[in-house]
Amino acid sequence: MCGEDVSPSLAMLPESTLQTPGSYYRLRTPIPQAQPRQLVWEHRERGFRPLSFSHPALLRDHNGIVLQVTTRLVVEGDKSVVDSGTAVRIEYRRNRLVQDCVENRAIDGCRCLDWSTIQKILSQLEIKPGWSINVNFETHPNGEFLIESTTHQHHFVGKEMPQGITLDRIALSSLCVKFAHGQTPDVFLVHISSNEASRQLKVFKAANKHDDLFSAATFFASLPGSDHIIRPTHIVVDESDRLRGLLMNYHSAGSLLHFYFSIYPPRPMMKLIPFGADVPTLSPGVFIPFDVKLAWAIDIVAALAWLHAQGIFWGDMHAGNVVLCDDGRCRLIDYFPDPRAWAPEWAPPELKSMSAQITRERDVFQLGLVLWAVAEEIAYFRRDVPFVRPSLPWRDITPVWYSDLANSCLETEPSDRPTASNIHTLLLSHID
Repeated sequence: MCGEDVSPSLAMLPESTLQTPGSYYRLRTPIPQAQPRQLVWEHRERGFRPLSFSHPALLRDHNGIVLQVTTRLVVEGDKSVVDSGTAVRIEYRRNRLVQDCVENRAIDGCRCLDWSTIQKILSQLEIKPGWSINVNFETHPNGEFLIESTTHQHHFVGKEMPQGITLDRIALSSLCVKFAHGQTPDVFLVHISSNEASRQLKVFKAANKHDDLFSAATFFASLPGSDHIIRPTHIVVDESDRLRGLLMNYHSAGSLLHFYFSIYPPRPMMKLIPFGADVPTLSPGVFIPFDVKLAWAIDIVAALAWLHAQGIFWGDMHAGNVVLCDDGRCRLIDYFPDPRAWAPEWAPPELKSMSAQITRERDVFQLGLVLWAVAEEIAYFRRDVPFVRPSLPWRDITPVWYSDLANSCLETEPSDRPTASNIHTLLLSHID
């Protein structure tokens, strides 16, 4: 780790060998280390606080509409210590009966409830250190606040872990939280207190009531070793040996989505229109040489082909689940198959039924969008018409063979899409 909190600059980007397309693929340039970026990570200062806030957690539907916001607080605790103080989660949904109310204003602004409202809520709660309180909040048509709360003796009670899980175990009490992810609840950067001097950060994905982390841990432990994927290094357990989360290695460049987002100044979100219509024009110039991006594309396709070879179909592939690792390679994360987990911007036409199974063809459609995002350095985009094949804009400097390959992944008929293995073979054929 080094110096100030910075975003990638030209000096920090991977350098092309400028020789042949295969040069960078064979000899990678390590990614320079940097402090966690403020765009992504919220710093957790160590020490006792009477009251600490976190970024609001947003629950959206598959059309991107905010359904629910959660204001998260720690009362009389230390946010760098897991389970310190009293954890309070105040959940609120859009109020259809009272349009002008505090929860609707908070939802429209994607922010926490105002301080006056939070004070009124806290005044009705019994604060107990080490406990958690879940609050459902709503404004009644008569103007009064309806507050329903449930109290739990622990911040979270995980499932008991069987001894057959092969991942190493580490105690929850040994973690010191340094950063919290600003966009994904229950994801943190931590130091292991027994090894604090090393300053090595690890990613801690905490268990919660929404994610089936128990099944995910069992799944990850069952996989054979592979250099294509990032798998957990430890399972995190509490004093009762119950699952509290997973620990993984941290790579400071982060996902390709956040990496590309950090390179460019703020710009309007790109809108993809249905196939056959005129496509928007991309701004001229790119930051990353194509031979570097070709190597990344090969990494990504090889990883998906490896998953498919294991009989694993993912269903939630997107640029946010591709990590640019410190050694200059791209690897996959969060590849546990979950039919409920998918991003609308990356969804194939067959998902319009909302009941489509996870298939290799569904993965390949999402792969096509990832290949486009890699080459054209795209972070965020939205689809003008969901579940319809989009037209992808390409710069003239991107080889036609590459754009043709990515476009072939987006065929409306799933059986017309190539396999990940065939895509990998074709990409390798362009390595000298």
